[in-house]
Amino acid sequence: MKPARDTLNRTLPADLHDELERIYDANEDLDPRDVVAELHNQGLIDAGQLKNTLVKLETELPIKQVDKRPPQVLGDPIVLGLLGQGAMGEVLLAKDPGLNRIVAVKRIHANAAKNPGMMRRFYTEAQITAQLDHPSIVPIFGLIQGDDGSLSYAMKLVRGHTLEDYLEDCKIKTDATHMLPARLERLLHVCDAMAYSHERGIVHRDLKPENIMVGPFGEILIMDWGIAKVLAHRDDMPMDEQPDAQKHKGTKVGSVMGTPRYMSPEQAFGKNDILNGHSDQYALGLILQELVTLDGAIPEDIGLDEVLQWAWQAKRKPMNGPPELVGIVAKACQEEPSDRYDTVQQMADDIRSYLREEPVLAVKDTRSQKAHRWIGRHRRGMMLTVIFLSMALLATGSGLAIAGSGLLAWQQYAAQVREQQLAAVVQKAVFISNKMESHLHDIESLTTGMAFAADAVLEAPKPRLPYDVKHATPPNRTRAQRYFTDITVDYASVSAAKGFSPSTSELTKLAALGPVLTQAMAGSETGDARGMNRKKRLAQISKIGTPAVWARIGLDSGAYAEAPGTKAFVDDKTAPDSTPWFAAPRKTKGISWTGPTLDPRGLGQVVTVSVPWFDDAGHPEGVAAMDISVVWLAKQLTAPKKVKGVWLLNKDLEAIAWSGMDAMVEPELPSLPYPAHNKAIAASPSGWNIASDGTVAVWSRIGPGAWTYVVVSSPDVLTSRL
Repeated sequence: MKPARDTLNRTLPADLHDELERIYDANEDLDPRDVVAELHNQGLIDAGQLKNTLVKLETELPIKQVDKRPPQVLGDPIVLGLLGQGAMGEVLLAKDPGLNRIVAVKRIHANAAKNPGMMRRFYTEAQITAQLDHPSIVPIFGLIQGDDGSLSYAMKLVRGHTLEDYLEDCKIKTDATHMLPARLERLLHVCDAMAYSHERGIVHRDLKPENIMVGPFGEILIMDWGIAKVLAHRDDMPMDEQPDAQKHKGTKVGSVMGTPRYMSPEQAFGKNDILNGHSDQYALGLILQELVTLDGAIPEDIGLDEVLQWAWQAKRKPMNGPPELVGIVAKACQEEPSDRYDTVQQMADDIRSYLREEPVLAVKDTRSQKAHRWIGRHRRGMMLTVIFLSMALLATGSGLAIAGSGLLAWQQYAAQVREQQLAAVVQKAVFISNKMESHLHDIESLTTGMAFAADAVLEAPKPRLPYDVKHATPPNRTRAQRYFTDITVDYASVSAAKGFSPSTSELTKLAALGPVLTQAMAGSETGDARGMNRKKRLAQISKIGTPAVWARIGLDSGAYAEAPGTKAFVDDKTAPDSTPWFAAPRKTKGISWTGPTLDPRGLGQVVTVSVPWFDDAGHPEGVAAMDISVVWLAKQLTAPKKVKGVWLLNKDLEAIAWSGMDAMVEPELPSLPYPAHNKAIAASPSGWNIASDGTVAVWSRIGPGAWTYVVVSSPDVLTSRL
């Protein structure tokens, strides 16, 4: 019997085997997927059996070329059956005739298509999902327009089951794939996808176990981006239709959008204008509590009104579990968004720290916990120490037995104190490096937001400005001592690269980005660019000072924008590709850090973070960048007592910043002045090393820029008055 018949016989109910033989006896060349669809159409198998059988066929049958030449006309996917449906639309199983694969097709209901709000959200969902290119976000294959003007879209057929189903399995299964570490790893995939989504300016707003798929190999896919929010567009107009008031586990659409059981307080209050990644983080905190306790954070037996009351008050069931995870949930689910983690990435980093038995930012370790962690990670070293001391004691002979027993106790005590002191040094260095890495990631996110905003502004109509960008200096300027000139936070300075002639419309649009760019600069101090009015923004940038000293946009057309605005239009002397901040990210197609360089306008050394963006065909369109002050970096590297110095090294282990440096002069890139530690630092992304001179080096790799944070302490950091 052919492989297709074998697979079908194993998958379909036994009472259909005779019908299957009859079909194949009539035509043995039938596509098995068409056979399954016909059985479904006749009502012989249900939607679940349809999907399971088609998935088995896709995974078990060998790949073969069915047609030797492409079809003359590439038609739309051929519907095989219904996979599932909701109030707004339905998901169909279909066969792509051109590529001979099974896909899922999401289609809006005919009555819902008449509602402009629902139609707009359906189209927005397709666009958003298609533009989020991440392994944990389901890929979209294309839009399909019906003869009647209706819309649907084809996407990857996701195999597996929901996280909701997985959690139910975890209640009865105790194998490795269902234990707590495995459950946390699945959530980390979700966190990583959401951190990426937030960097792209997208908030999901409906995260819940039902919308998260777990594949057969542990892969994670986040589904249903139908009410996602595009931060740059404030796309939050409510729809005309309200859902069933009692469906508090479903998605509520209207002024309050999301699933009530997983809503943040601000989301439950309908404050859609202020929602950002902190709201998704709150939902992830509730999901984390459910993953740890295998019980929902909100009671199942209460109605919608009471569920909303719980959400408004940031109320959850008491949580039992490891103190670190309890602390992480508590921080992610704070009532005020500003009290939560700055980013979802920080939350994920804390979960990873817990899995590595390292301290987490959300919980302050006690001394006993520090010692427990240290001993847990260095059991072998502790054992060797005890063995060595025991052998040394035996070598002294029986005549010193009494004195030796006292010496052993003393040495064990001294070794424990020394290890605790070393643990404290390591912990402090890791804490500071994690804090710095988190801040730099926030700066990357702000720069990504600038790129997103620039892309949106360039697609919008030309704004009206109160001055001619090509012949006048930006207005509303104020004297700023930090910049040695007048600046404005209302408009960006614009210019053109030598040999390029960008349009006046393009330059005008870039000039209008001044508030966006200066908002990102002001946010570089706290990691949050929200809620700062013009007056505070101006004071922050011109007087107090921010890590970012310049924010800029560069286009492939040769148009430049720089904030704060300082000067009238000029022709630049350099081509775009000749500047590292512009060229590097376009080559890597990702975030790049370049420098240090000396700012030509007297602001000292800077390192530059750059984020590119591309059109739908993958062609580069422009780059957003912020210059970060090395003076600010050096201040973050202040050396405390008993520390000889703190350094930030690049990937070549050259120092780009260090404690006590003069960052106002031409950059130099010296080596770490403690060569005894260089080999150990080069061999591992993080660790500690005690050199022959007694100095102690602790280092940790920082993601942005592939930098390494290094602390070198004096020998007496490990001594104590015992």
